[in-house]
Amino acid sequence: MPGMAVTKINNYINELNWPQFLQTPPGQPVVLGEATLAEWEEFVDSEDQALESTHMEWADGRILIVEVPSTVHGKVTGAIEYFLNHDALVENDFLTTNRDAFVETRRRLEPDTSYGPVVGTTTPLGGVLPTGVTNWGDFTTLKVEVALLSTVGEVGVSRTWGHQAGHLDWKADQWATFPGVEYVLCVATDEDLSFCQYKLHSVTTVGAALTPIAPIDVVAPQTVVRMDASTALIIHVPLRRPHRGLCRCRVDGTRTGRKLRHL
Repeated sequence: MPGMAVTKINNYINELNWPQFLQTPPGQPVVLGEATLAEWEEFVDSEDQALESTHMEWADGRILIVEVPSTVHGKVTGAIEYFLNHDALVENDFLTTNRDAFVETRRRLEPDTSYGPVVGTTTPLGGVLPTGVTNWGDFTTLKVEVALLSTVGEVGVSRTWGHQAGHLDWKADQWATFPGVEYVLCVATDEDLSFCQYKLHSVTTVGAALTPIAPIDVVAPQTVVRMDASTALIIHVPLRRPHRGLCRCRVDGTRTGRKLRHL
């Protein structure tokens, strides 16, 4: 049976006026209700969620709905995972995906997907757990966030670029406080994939503000995002290909607009 915190948050969700909720102007997360961090984390831990917690964020005592469930969101996340999973670092069992799992020993912050060193393979290369991470299963060096942007004339809950609570740059700042995170890849697109941008944040100091960067357009025929393999593996010896591209996206023109496609 759901605990009191889960019941409280589910009641917020069930009491939503959905027709009115879906008329929210684009780029504006919706405040669902107030909750303590402990209540929110109990909800995240629960399997009895009226709306999946991955569609929401907790900030300053409030729960925000930042997006509505969408097949496009899942497809874009899946495409990114496809490219990453076919990179040599993953195929050769140096990096592995933790998907949207949260870190057990930290605040319950959920990515769209994440990657980290494979247990047992990095230690011989000089890899060590960073301070604040107690086991290899919680150790990820790359966090990925995907957002669907509403275009002009559309309505609907969505997050966008920006440092306001719930938005993409805000989420990247949250990840920068997690030990071991080296990169945060944020991707923003729209429902028909006619528009796509990304930011690749590099975390230089845990807890320090990320350097502001402008979004980069994903353009045809392909856009390649490159990350340093040594950094992604958190090792201290040079690799033959230290700048191996870990994520590759190609955009083609079609009748329905530009599509993110597999290489």
